[in-house]
Amino acid sequence: MLYLRPVGGLCNRLRTIDSFIDICVSKGIDLTIFWTMDDSLNSSFEDIFEPLNNEHIVINLMNVPVNFPELNLIKMGEKEDSSYKVDLVKKEGFLKANIKALSANLKLNDNEKATLNKLKKIPHFQILTNPEFGYIYNNILNNSYSTQEIESLFISNVSKLIDSVLDNLKDAYIDCCYRVSELKSLYKYIKPVESLQNRIFTIAKQFDDNTLGLHIRKTDHIIAQSVSTDEKFFSIIEKAILQNTGVRFFLSTDDLKTKLILEKKYGERIISAPVTSFDRNNNEAIKDAVVDLYCLSNTAKIFGSHHSSFSQTAAQIGGIENAVVE
Repeated sequence: MLYLRPVGGLCNRLRTIDSFIDICVSKGIDLTIFWTMDDSLNSSFEDIFEPLNNEHIVINLMNVPVNFPELNLIKMGEKEDSSYKVDLVKKEGFLKANIKALSANLKLNDNEKATLNKLKKIPHFQILTNPEFGYIYNNILNNSYSTQEIESLFISNVSKLIDSVLDNLKDAYIDCCYRVSELKSLYKYIKPVESLQNRIFTIAKQFDDNTLGLHIRKTDHIIAQSVSTDEKFFSIIEKAILQNTGVRFFLSTDDLKTKLILEKKYGERIISAPVTSFDRNNNEAIKDAVVDLYCLSNTAKIFGSHHSSFSQTAAQIGGIENAVVE
């Protein structure tokens, strides 16, 4: 059994889940996914997606408290037989900063307690954590590479590491926010719930072969803002109009000001989904993001923000090109 906790925002989690479903199928390993609701994605899985099913492996999804299972498994000091080896000073600071989460974790239900007992038996060499993946990713990260090039290099670097953990057919634990395998299934095992599918269909039925996707990432993504500027998006829009007078654009952005500017400037050429909120801590905003993601995937081509997992994931779901604006 692989115990997997996808971390981060919506697309970080989706690409991790999609990756490990394919990996587990190839290795014949059942999969248990730990899903947390936090300020990166404050929504339960079943609120936004249908149950995960695969004809080859058993997939079990558990909604668990924030920071499960780390806070429950941390041991003081540095012991070779400890699954989680944490520096004492760092641990004290970590616990002070997460006292509320710690209290929540002490109130585990019977299923969580039983699962925790299994996790306690996993040796440290059968555990991979997101900082380990992040260290490898950051060593590859280079603005001269495209998102696709970085992902390909990253996958080739982590494949042997993952194999070493999973190939002995024992239980393993991994938390991750990255795509760690080549794209195979086009996210076919991850489907929005019916209510969101209906919203997606209502918007996407307005699209034709002349509809292009625009994903303009702002807010907390500093690199995307500095590279994929508004001026560059305006230039792409103007060029597309010159080449095709019938062109329209589906716009996905996390910035209301940008949305209003584009709607005023280009009028009915801009199609967008209604937005409840841009706050990832808002459950309705997460649903809005899922609608945007799948609407983008239904366009003819996406012009996406630099190093954005959202642009890339939408293109992968739709099997279309993601032309990074840079």
